[in-house]
Amino acid sequence: MKKNLALLLFVFLTGHAPMAMAQDFNTWVDQTIKEAVAHGIRPQTAYDALSSISYDDSVIEKDQKQPENTITAEQYWKRIVTKARIDRAKAFYHAHHALLQKVGNTYGVQPRFIVALLSIESQLGEVQGTTPIIQSLASLSYQGRRTEFFKTELFNALKILDGGHIAQEEMIGSWAGAMGWCQFMPSSYLKYAQDFDGDGRMDIWNSVADAAASAANYLHNSGWKPDETWGRQVSLTQPIGEEYIGRTIKRPMSEWTQMGVRSMDGKVLPVKKHIEASLIMPDGGEGPAFLVYSNFNVIMQWNKSSYFATSVGMVADRIGR
Repeated sequence: MKKNLALLLFVFLTGHAPMAMAQDFNTWVDQTIKEAVAHGIRPQTAYDALSSISYDDSVIEKDQKQPENTITAEQYWKRIVTKARIDRAKAFYHAHHALLQKVGNTYGVQPRFIVALLSIESQLGEVQGTTPIIQSLASLSYQGRRTEFFKTELFNALKILDGGHIAQEEMIGSWAGAMGWCQFMPSSYLKYAQDFDGDGRMDIWNSVADAAASAANYLHNSGWKPDETWGRQVSLTQPIGEEYIGRTIKRPMSEWTQMGVRSMDGKVLPVKKHIEASLIMPDGGEGPAFLVYSNFNVIMQWNKSSYFATSVGMVADRIGR
């Protein structure tokens, strides 16, 4: 035990372990450059992007210390669905109304949902993250909980650089690799990002048009229905069994009405057409209840949190129609 403590103290004081890790990381970088080229990245792009980076242990610490979800839905909504966010989203919606309508018509997505997503993800571009994407993804690829996942995302990020859509020094985002107004991972960028302003670059970092179109394209390709909304908070006039609660349980609106589900003001729910809905209760049986439709599940593909998805719906409803 004393020998182990002495060794740890020696490593701490001399810094030999970090030096060894740095040397190992440099070796890993050399190998990864070769792998990137084998994946179709131009040699100059791979070398320029990877040879200049260093190992960032801060992203590893963040990856290993992910907090447990210990807050309730009500607490989450209080943080996210704020008057300040809604006021700013409304102002943005009206300032860019013509562009948003064009994007919405092109992809079949109501503009208020596009604005709600961009507002929650990055405060409409103001909070995109400050971490160099290539360095963070390389560090997470080298030593993290999901090295293969992050290495794939690293190669995708290199493809973005190779395509000339952003310079490396401008490719910043969250510590985990999410980027731009949309907070897309590189794989989502390559799949969904759009050049809506026609400048030859899919710029989700600086272009309002590209960011809005990219978000709309994601929703469109995930099955968004332009003639439907996301859902609504409801009141329950009688107990409903657990077997009826959950996103996979779908019933016609008429059945939910028969089971005592009402609007928040106690009125019978409008049934204008045959539409199926699911009853969800994010905080369990004692918390708020919602009837959600197909588009809610599309938002859940963007972010697998029912707290997030309900927040998007709430902000969208407050922006306007």
